[in-house]
Formats: sequence, structure tokens, C-alpha cells
Amino acid sequence: MGSLLGVQPLDDPNRTKVDMIAESLGLERVGYIFTSLNKEKQFMTSNQLREIARLQQQHIVDHPAGYKVSKFVTVRVE
Repeated sequence: MGSLLGVQPLDDPNRTKVDMIAESLGLERVGYIFTSLNKEKQFMTSNQLREIARLQQQHIVDHPAGYKVSKFVTVRVE
């Protein structure tokens, strides 16, 4: 849900079903998408960026090349 002060992600009422379908296909949920109906150039708030960083830190895995990476993806669509 959005306001002038930022965005608050809403819980998906179908999240359990989505996770079950993804798992049955050998997939998993790996991120989320920010969108905006505003045609003006709009930047993410500091709170949004902190939330993205927190989620990326929660999903760190070992890369086969020997370093750590986040498997969490954030996409911003204008």
C-alpha cells in the first residue's frame, strides 16, 4: 500500500498456494517488484531501500565459485 511517505508491502492472501505451486515445479519465490502509477520520476525511500537490504541479507547463499551472494531479487518497474 502506498502513501506520500513511502510504501508498505501487503501480505499476499495467496502466498501459501503460490509457494506450494512453485515448490511442486522445483521453484521458489525469490523477490518482489516495486511499481508506480506515477509518471513523474520517483525514487525509492530510505525505508524501502533498508527493507530491500534486510531481505537480501536474509537470503545469502554460498555461490559455487566460493563467494556469498543473495538469491533475493528486487525489481523496480516504471
